[in-house]
Amino acid sequence: MSYRDWHAGMKVVCVDNSGDGKDLDVGRIYTLASIYKAVQPNRSAPIFVDLVESPSNGWFPWRFRPLQAKKTDISLFTAMLNKRKAREPV
Repeated sequence: MSYRDWHAGMKVVCVDNSGDGKDLDVGRIYTLASIYKAVQPNRSAPIFVDLVESPSNGWFPWRFRPLQAKKTDISLFTAMLNKRKAREPV
């Protein structure tokens, strides 16, 4: 997923708090408040993200990765139903 696909409200996980990122907790889930390119004359414009939980002057997006949503495994619910049926008198 490219940073271009990121959006406000998206959940991300911190993967790097080295250097100036000591205010961040590796493994913690954060919510993006905004993502933007900094305006810097005569230089390439870096991309920054602002976080709802950590107000700052912005963070480089390489410090984060998108949160992977866990898929629900239906076998857990199937096993619960089968167990319940076994207890019911016929």
